[in-house]
Amino acid sequence: MWLPAVAVVLGAEAPAFNHPPVLDAYPADLTARIPWLALLPAVFLQQVLLGSSLGEEPGWRGYALPRMQWMHSSLSASLLLGLLWALWHLPLWIRPEQQLSQVAWDTLGIIAAAVLFTWVFNHSRGSLLLALLFHASIAVTGLFLAVPDRHAAISTVLAWLLVGLVLRLDRQGFDVAPPDN
Repeated sequence: MWLPAVAVVLGAEAPAFNHPPVLDAYPADLTARIPWLALLPAVFLQQVLLGSSLGEEPGWRGYALPRMQWMHSSLSASLLLGLLWALWHLPLWIRPEQQLSQVAWDTLGIIAAAVLFTWVFNHSRGSLLLALLFHASIAVTGLFLAVPDRHAAISTVLAWLLVGLVLRLDRQGFDVAPPDN
């Protein structure tokens, strides 16, 4: 995604191209033998088939979102689903060395992501595959171009600016009023 590049322009540190996070996610003997950029297709495929994308998207976008949008506007459903999604990730975020502010920024970031996922899902006529690929692309971007945690605020603010832009430019396709039941 473009968020790491804009975050750097706004003052965040550049991603560590000499040692991206993907190198710490896989066995050292494998990553020492293969150039890290050559891992990209395999890591993407792994994220789609075995990673959080396939593990989460059937539930979040395949099951929950359509039912929530039946009762709420797309925006309300997205915000609520984003909060639930953040709570789902809470056990991953709470560690002894983790700062509460980082957890807050991560929560706000995932709520913004949920709004963007809803937009992708709704504009692809409910395509779970596109939501799954979007999820995988975000996960892989984080493995190859991670912005350091101390700059999470910049990435989160940029995500919310993108949400604002989507809501501004696509008023008809992203309803903000509850549907007529």
